[in-house]
Amino acid sequence: MPADGADGADAAAGTDGADAAAAAGRRVAVVGGGVSGLVAARELALGGADVVLFEQQPSLGGRVQRETLAGVPIDLGAEAFATRGGAVAELLAELGLADRVERPAPLGSWIVAAGRALPLPAAGTVGIPAAPLAADTRRALGLPGALRAAIEPLLPRSLGRGGSLGRLVRVRLGARVLDRLVRPVVRGVRSADPDELPISAVPGLEAALQRRGSLVSAARDLRDGRSAAGGAVAGLRDGMGSLVDALDAELRGLGVETRAATGVREIAADAAGGILIRIEHTAAASTELVDAAVLAVPEAVARELLGAPAAGPETRVEVVALAVDDPRLDAAPRGTGALVAAGEHGIRAKALTHVTAKWPRRADALGPGHHLLRLSYGRLGSAPETAGLPDERVREMAVEDASRILGVALDPASVRDMRRREWCNGSAGGSGGGTGSAAGSAAPDLGAPPRVAVTGDWVSGTGLASVVPGARAAARRILDVLAHPRPPLSPALRRRPAMTDRTPATSPRAPRVRRSDVPVEAAPGLIRIGTRGSALAVAQSTTVAEEVSIATGLEAVLVIVTTRGDVSQAPLAQLGGTGVFVSALRDALLDGACDLAVHSLKDLPTGACPGIEIGAIPVRADARDALCARDGLTLAELPEGARVGTGSPRRAAQLLARRSDLDVVDLRGNVDTRLGRVGADLDAVVLACAGLDRLGREAAITERFPLDEAPAAPGQGALAIEVRSEDASRAPYAAALAALDDAESRASALAERAVLATLEAGCAAPVGATAQVVGARLVLRAEVSSLDGTQRLVAEETLPWAAAAAGAAGAGAAAAAGNGAAAAVLETPQRLGETVARRLFEMGAARIAPLGGADPETTSPATTRPETTNRGGSR
Repeated sequence: MPADGADGADAAAGTDGADAAAAAGRRVAVVGGGVSGLVAARELALGGADVVLFEQQPSLGGRVQRETLAGVPIDLGAEAFATRGGAVAELLAELGLADRVERPAPLGSWIVAAGRALPLPAAGTVGIPAAPLAADTRRALGLPGALRAAIEPLLPRSLGRGGSLGRLVRVRLGARVLDRLVRPVVRGVRSADPDELPISAVPGLEAALQRRGSLVSAARDLRDGRSAAGGAVAGLRDGMGSLVDALDAELRGLGVETRAATGVREIAADAAGGILIRIEHTAAASTELVDAAVLAVPEAVARELLGAPAAGPETRVEVVALAVDDPRLDAAPRGTGALVAAGEHGIRAKALTHVTAKWPRRADALGPGHHLLRLSYGRLGSAPETAGLPDERVREMAVEDASRILGVALDPASVRDMRRREWCNGSAGGSGGGTGSAAGSAAPDLGAPPRVAVTGDWVSGTGLASVVPGARAAARRILDVLAHPRPPLSPALRRRPAMTDRTPATSPRAPRVRRSDVPVEAAPGLIRIGTRGSALAVAQSTTVAEEVSIATGLEAVLVIVTTRGDVSQAPLAQLGGTGVFVSALRDALLDGACDLAVHSLKDLPTGACPGIEIGAIPVRADARDALCARDGLTLAELPEGARVGTGSPRRAAQLLARRSDLDVVDLRGNVDTRLGRVGADLDAVVLACAGLDRLGREAAITERFPLDEAPAAPGQGALAIEVRSEDASRAPYAAALAALDDAESRASALAERAVLATLEAGCAAPVGATAQVVGARLVLRAEVSSLDGTQRLVAEETLPWAAAAAGAAGAGAAAAAGNGAAAAVLETPQRLGETVARRLFEMGAARIAPLGGADPETTSPATTRPETTNRGGSR
């Protein structure tokens, strides 16, 4: 059977019907109405959840706020987004804003340091020079500083590692690079000092440095990739506030309940497994019970709500915008803006953006001689220089600073209008690391209840390019939890008095689950569930155990069983395929060491096992494959000859079919081991979306492959619960299995596994099959590829869903409408799979792949083309 790596739950950007059905009626609270909260609320609502969003301020948007200055829209928070990864562009397209995206003018930016203003040298990331000896770099650093930086590739690889970003740059590149380039960029972009910023806070830098051994080379790689800080950016024609408007409108259309000017004061777990939220609106206070919650708030607020220890010092930033009438600024003397080194000539601002030079549409709206300027104040751990000052004094300070930065003495009388806004940017890098890297960044452990997810720039990384996918990932984690839910909360339980005043209420029973790494004797009131001990296996088995406990009222114990596949690093094909993960669990089940066993369905051999049967196939997760690449790259964007790891011949063939230049490398190990090689010796790995989702590693995914282009392994994304045949209809096992089983997932799995069984495809055969319910039909698409990906055969057939459901339930074939002969053949999902497999044989599958179901000498001598598709049509 194909060895396709990790399995787990759904995290599709567009949630599927199974998830929506599972989430329907589930009440989810989103706390925080900034972009991360709005994106999370949208994802949850699209997934079928009943969403309520709380925002303490009277307006939505958080740090994305649009105001009008001199009759022109101006952003006083985020004014642009990095185009890396494509996540923001994808969201804008979904919201109908793609035609409003605009690029900044190609004027470049400047730096004010060492008493001079100079164009910012071509840099990799965070100001690290890409070419130390280039003329622009020499002008900024002086010849001694440029020579010091140029020798960096000759230094030992380990030099400077293990400390802050500032220490790394100082040791490897010298003090001038740090003080004149890196420090101003980091202060301007991140409102932090590089000496207080971990290396992990810069997307992709640590992995690139590990790969290249040189900081200059690593920064140059990031510049050429898509994750370079200060790299390609874009904005919206009428300001980024348009994004907030569009999200707000869509949430209203999706039925999301938005409560502005409503603060949340406490989050806690209910005894029944729900989440209690204490809210305050004006003078009133109440408590609501929801099924789950997403905290899209600053780190300090999240810690306060969850009762976690306080984080480090936070950054307060104030943005001051000026409308200035001065024709001398038409020449854009500092390009699109400038970054300022600390303490430079008494300049208190850390950065200036020349808005009308950067965004030509704003300049056109105002006309020649009229300009908008934005100045930023504040750094980590201290108040902005403008804090508490009256508007008139702030206006004077901003004019003085703008004059020094621009090299143009502005007349205070030329300032027509001013706006100011203060923000809290959180602590440097966030406790979560804020890496936004390809491998993802886990949220810090704040002691949050299992049904609470956190998101924001302190978790996923700075900027909308990191915040948007991070928010989507947090929402999908909650949808994954809701795909294995406890019973829905009744309306009477949703709204309660304040926590301190409420009395206990009747609630659905909470699951009782524990883990044991040693054998557990059978006992009344206990169900023992056998599972492998990997993090992924335990994660997916825990969701099963929770539902078993809820359905039966018994305690569920996860009994850890070690398999041969867990201890050997040999290729799976040499070990006999993924069945090596199964035999030890089956032995434990037959020996009475456990009562149920949880498998990834694709690991199960298709042949029957005497004394054991599949008692349940729960709701299936995302069946797609995921690319996890360095620097946020997609498959099409990987460089020529990129090294991509996978342990699956099917995935290898599909990769080579799309990119024949790739160097596909055999890969083993758990999810963390595989992801750890990205950016080290590999450019990317391919894993199952489901496993990454269950482990909370969605942020590692840079592309999800469509199933119509890359059919997954039969059963991928699904779990199988095995039971002793003699116990399948006995209490309490029958109740547990009935609660777990899902008709659609079972029918799809039966059809896909029938393809595999009929083809007799072993673990070395590149075979993919995916069945999905589309409308009123079960659609099965399967493919067989040559090992090198140069040849591909595809067959597709459908079955009325009523017949598929009846066949999956073992109730016999349902009557199919139309074409009676076809209905007689396609009367069950198994028959559907057999029909598709036979069609693949007729097309010549045995000639291009190692299949055991037919003798190549007797197979139909059809001519094999690089890709042949056969669709049987609706029957």
